[in-house]
This record gives sequence, structure tokens and C-alpha cells, in this order.
Amino acid sequence: MSETIKNKGGASANRQKTTTPKRAAGTARVTKKQQLIRLLSKKAGADIATLSAKFGWQRHTTRAALSGLRKVGVALEKIEASDGKPTRYRILETPPEPVVPERKETATDAR
Repeated sequence: MSETIKNKGGASANRQKTTTPKRAAGTARVTKKQQLIRLLSKKAGADIATLSAKFGWQRHTTRAALSGLRKVGVALEKIEASDGKPTRYRILETPPEPVVPERKETATDAR
């Protein structure tokens, strides 16, 4: 499907509309965090460049994501290569999913 859009100067531009593919009913959404954990859980791990390309992130964003995993208790191993290859990161163990406490009803909720 394409649509014609008029610019301020009156010029026309044809643009393709894109749609997001729909998930099948009953399938859970896979988050980027879950995908990152899956990639880092492999025996060889992954390097920053590979992770950045996979997610479309810049290198500093990828490093921040690794720091975020560390902050929630994921044990990461840094594998420094001596032969000029990039440093790789690998998950040693993941903590169990945190239990979300039930929310207490407050006075403003009762209204």
C-alpha cells in the first residue's frame, strides 16, 4: 500500500506503509532482554559488535545493556582474546526471575 504525501513546498512524495507482523494468539512476546540473555548464554558468548548489529544498537548502548544485566544479578564473564579478536561476554548463571510483590490498595485506588 502506498500513499502520496504533499511536502510544504507542494512536492509529492510516495511512501510505502509498513505494518508490524502480528503474533499468533497465545504466544508470548520475546523481549530484547530475553534475546540478549539467550545470545549471551551460548557457550561461546558474543562480542559487542555482534550484539550491536543484532539489535541495531550503538556500541555504548550495548555496553549499557550488559551493565543493566549485571545490576539485576546476572553473572557475566568477560573473555579477552589475545590474538586480536574482540572481547566476548558470556553469562555464567542467571538468577531466578524476581517475584513481583502484590500491590497494596491505597486510598486513591478505592475511589
